[in-house]
Formats: sequence, structure tokens, C-alpha cells
Amino acid sequence: MDEFSFNFPDEEAQQRQAFRTRIPGLEARLEGWSATFPIKDLSATGLALVDVDARLRQGDEFGLDLLLQGKPLIVGLKAKAMRLLGKGLIGCSFVDVAPRNEAKLDKLILEVQKRIIALKKSKG
Repeated sequence: MDEFSFNFPDEEAQQRQAFRTRIPGLEARLEGWSATFPIKDLSATGLALVDVDARLRQGDEFGLDLLLQGKPLIVGLKAKAMRLLGKGLIGCSFVDVAPRNEAKLDKLILEVQKRIIALKKSKG
């Protein structure tokens, strides 16, 4: 009989393996900032946002709301700037996500995945 084992990946590896998607019109409104930041991609564990003026620094922690076409989609998230990716991109991880917001993120990502699969099937 073969022995079966299962190991959980560490948190950083999990972040890199999470499904990332682009949602046209998705922006972040950061607490204390008047401007919004376009979001390049989103996953259940974080996002990459565009900061061409380099206002954010690696290690910064901030509250944010996700807006879709200017309307609140998910509010009250917290994130930390983890990596400066160049060309104005900043990789951020969500921190201390409330269960309700975690469920909203999961549902949003799942709906996008479903739409992508449906589009691929319709194209044959």
C-alpha cells in the first residue's frame, strides 16, 4: 500500500499560485487618498495596482475599497505593498480579511473564472 501525504504550501507560494484575473474598470480607492488606482490584476490573496506617480512604498499598509466603474464593489479591505514590480506596478497582499469580504473576493474570482470558461467554450 502506498503512503499518502499532503503538504500545505507556505503562504508566499500560495499567493503565487492563486488564480489572477483582470477586470476592466476595476480600481482601488485607498484610505486617505483622493485619487483612485487602476488594478492590473486581482486574486483572492491580493492585487497588483498601478501607481505611476510612485506614491506607495514597499511595506506600506493601507485600507482600500474595490470599485467597479466607480461604484463600490468590496469595501473595507486591508492590504500591504509587498513588491515594487516596475513600470508603476505594485504587488499587494490582502491582510486580515474579514470572512464576509473573503467570501465576496472568492465569489468575484469564481464568477470571472466561469465567464472565461464559457467564452472559451463558445469559441470552440
